[in-house]
Amino acid sequence: IKNEKTILWSLALFFAWVLSFPLHGPVLFAAAAERHLYPEQLGLFFTFSHAGTLFLFGTMLKDENKWRQLMISSVILTLLLNILLIPVKSQIWFGIITILLGFSSSLFVIGWSVPFSRMIASSRLVFTALMMIWANIFYIVFSFLSRFLPANFLLCLVCLPLACAIIPAKACLESTDGKKIPPGERKTPYRILLLLSALIFCLYINGGIMYNTIIPSFIKLDLLNHDLVILPYVGGLLFMWFIGRLIRKQATTVFPLYLAAGIMGLGFITMAFLQTSFLPYFAGGILILFSIGILDVFLWTILGQTAEKYANPYKVFGWGLSINVFALFCGDLLVQKWLAQTPLEHLVTPLLASGLIFFAILLTPLFTWQVEKDLQNKLRAHARDISSLNIGRLQSFPEMSPLKTLTPREREIAMLILNGDSNKEIAKKLYISENTVKAHQKNINKKMGITSKHDLLALAVKALS
Repeated sequence: IKNEKTILWSLALFFAWVLSFPLHGPVLFAAAAERHLYPEQLGLFFTFSHAGTLFLFGTMLKDENKWRQLMISSVILTLLLNILLIPVKSQIWFGIITILLGFSSSLFVIGWSVPFSRMIASSRLVFTALMMIWANIFYIVFSFLSRFLPANFLLCLVCLPLACAIIPAKACLESTDGKKIPPGERKTPYRILLLLSALIFCLYINGGIMYNTIIPSFIKLDLLNHDLVILPYVGGLLFMWFIGRLIRKQATTVFPLYLAAGIMGLGFITMAFLQTSFLPYFAGGILILFSIGILDVFLWTILGQTAEKYANPYKVFGWGLSINVFALFCGDLLVQKWLAQTPLEHLVTPLLASGLIFFAILLTPLFTWQVEKDLQNKLRAHARDISSLNIGRLQSFPEMSPLKTLTPREREIAMLILNGDSNKEIAKKLYISENTVKAHQKNINKKMGITSKHDLLALAVKALS
C-alpha cells in the first residue's frame, strides 16, 4: 500500500460513525429519547445484523480484487440509509433501517480487511491503536454534543464523518497499486480459524461481563461520569500506540494479549477480594477498562497478521469480528441470567472472568504453534518446487517475461527469493537493509501482478515447466 494514512482515516472515520450512532452510541440514545423508542433494542438490531453479515460475507465473498468497490459502495449505501432515518418516528421502521445499516456497514469492514492485511507487519500495531484513538475521540465529541443539540441535528451531523470516509476510501482506490490477486480457490485454514475464534471468545466474553457489571456500577456509585468511562479505555489505546512505536520491531504478535490478560486478571482479582474498599474497587475497574483497550488492539492486529499469513482476509475478518460480537452478547447474557442471581456475585464474577483469561492464555501457545507449523509446511512445499526446477533454466528465468520489466537489483532479489533465501539472508548477501529488501519486494509484486513470494515461485514453475 503506497499511502497507509488513507487506509487509517477511512476506517477511523467510518468507525467513528459506528461508535457514535448505531452501536449503542450517544446519537442513537438521543434520537430514541426524542422519538420514545427503545435504544437498547435498536442497538441489538444493528449489532446482530452487523455480526451476522460479517460472517456471511466473510464466508461467501471470494474475489478480493473487489475490495475497493466494497468500501465505496458501503459508504454510499450507509450514508443514504442514515439520511433516510432522520424523519422516521416509528420503532418498526427505525429498527428495519438499523438492521440494513448493520448489513451495509459490514461490507466496508470486509473490504477494508484486504489493504489492512497487506500492510507492513511491524507497523500494524501502531496503526491499529492510532485508528481506534481517533474513532474514540469522535465518539467523545458526539457524546458531549448529544447533551445540547437536537436529535435530528445530531443525526445529520453524524453523517459528516461517514461522508468524509468516502474521501480516504476513494484515495485507497487511486493510490494503491493495481496488482491483481491471482484467481484460484484458496484452502481455508479452518483449524486456525477455530483456534482464533476460541481465543477471541474467551477474551471478549469478559468484555460483555465488564459492560454489564463494572461500567453500570461505576455510574451507580458516581465513581465516573458516563462520558468519562471511556477514558481508561482510550488510555489503553494510547499506551499501546506508545509501546508500539517504542518496540515496533521487537513486539511479537501475542505481546498485547499477554499484557492485556495480565492487567485484566489483576483488575478482576482486585475487585473480587478488595471490593469493600473504595480505592481498590475503583482501581480494579480502571485496570479492566484499560486492558480492554489493549485487547482491542490485539484483536485487530492478530486478525491482520493471520489474514496476511493465510491470504484470506475476507474469511479471517468475517469470522473473527463476528465471534467478537457473539462473545460480548454471551457475556451480557451470562450476567443477566446467571451471575445477577448468584448470592456471591461480587466474588464469582471476577473469578469466572479470571478463569476464562487463564484458559485464553493456555490457548495462545497452541495457536502460535499451529501458525508456525503451517508456515513450515509452506516453506517445505516451496523447497520441493524449487528443487524440481532445472537449475540451468532457472538462470534463464530473469530473461523471460514479465521479469524483463524489473530493474537489475529487483531481478537479483527475485532470483534469491526463488533460491529460498529469507529477507535477512538476502539483505546480508546484497549488503542492504531488510526494509530495502521489503521495498524491492513490493515493487516486484506490483510489476509482476502478484501478492507474495509463493506467487513468484508459482510463476517460475509455470514458466519453466
